[in-house]
Amino acid sequence: MNTGKPTLDVIIVAHDMRDYIYESLCSCSEALRPLGGSLILVDDGSSDDTVALAKAFSASHPDIALTIVQTANQGPGAARNRGLKEVRSDYVCFVDADDLVNSAALVRIIHAMHRYHADMALPIAYCFDDGLRYTRPFGDAGLIKRLLGDNSALVTNSRDMPELLDTETSMCMRIFRAGFLQKHGIEFDDIRFCEDVYPSRAALLLSNAVLLTNETYYYYRQNRPQQRTSDTRPDTMDVFLAIDRSLQRGKETILDTSQGVQLTRRLSRLVMWGWELTPLGHQREFSERAYQTFSQVPRPWLRALRRDRRIEKHIRRLACYFSGYYNKKNIDHFFCYRRPRLVDQLFGGLYRLTRGK
Repeated sequence: MNTGKPTLDVIIVAHDMRDYIYESLCSCSEALRPLGGSLILVDDGSSDDTVALAKAFSASHPDIALTIVQTANQGPGAARNRGLKEVRSDYVCFVDADDLVNSAALVRIIHAMHRYHADMALPIAYCFDDGLRYTRPFGDAGLIKRLLGDNSALVTNSRDMPELLDTETSMCMRIFRAGFLQKHGIEFDDIRFCEDVYPSRAALLLSNAVLLTNETYYYYRQNRPQQRTSDTRPDTMDVFLAIDRSLQRGKETILDTSQGVQLTRRLSRLVMWGWELTPLGHQREFSERAYQTFSQVPRPWLRALRRDRRIEKHIRRLACYFSGYYNKKNIDHFFCYRRPRLVDQLFGGLYRLTRGK
């Protein structure tokens, strides 16, 4: 066990967040008083008074160390990598400038990580509406609670619990030992969409000690104007760089098929999400790229995925398609004569284009 006092740095990336930045800084600062460490704000080319508000926060909270780094607009991945260069503490977490954290829970999680030498922590996240109309568990909260069972906390890894590889991809909802990220060179992809995917999968694949906890730590704001994760956008092709790197890391690291199934399951969900946000004029290109990317998935992973009845039907249908399970007659019937759904729209026309000769 570690007995020394742990310290924490919080990296916050902001771009035109004047309406939220002060509240976010206040939320994060409460964890630093008992722990020590600093807030690291990377202003990613804001055109509003985000930086002025951050400086006002610093003036009114002289006991909180705040480092402000201003850059040209590079995107969230590059901005977070810039923030990582400023980290000097034992632990690090990432917070979006419009989100909030439970500082008391964060302090308890850091102490538990320090006590048990955990590389990273997976706590519970909640989402809340920008108009405060609801608050509810977000993403993998149900999965984490199921994996915990009757325990309030558990130290494990993705070899013992492959389901960890199907957890939420957001790096903001996790906490990391800074030395772990540095040792393995884990950084964000320099892309503007799905920049969290590769570092989150790499961390889960490489970590020997993942702390699962039922602490509610992160509060993710939804439905705010111009939110990146809900608007139709032209840069959804970025998802394939993230998936390609995640698959490559998986093939280098994964020891058994059950891990491969869970990794492929999560990456398949990302393809579905990316398709939904892709503008109409780019959907054919997106489908073709999806076919190229998933042709790299090892066939044993796809075969096991399509046979696992616990996995959602539309994900198993993707696995059937990419593993070559259907012959031409069956695939034509599958895509042409059954009521089309999202998977059919994604890949039916592409199959007939590339294979239906």
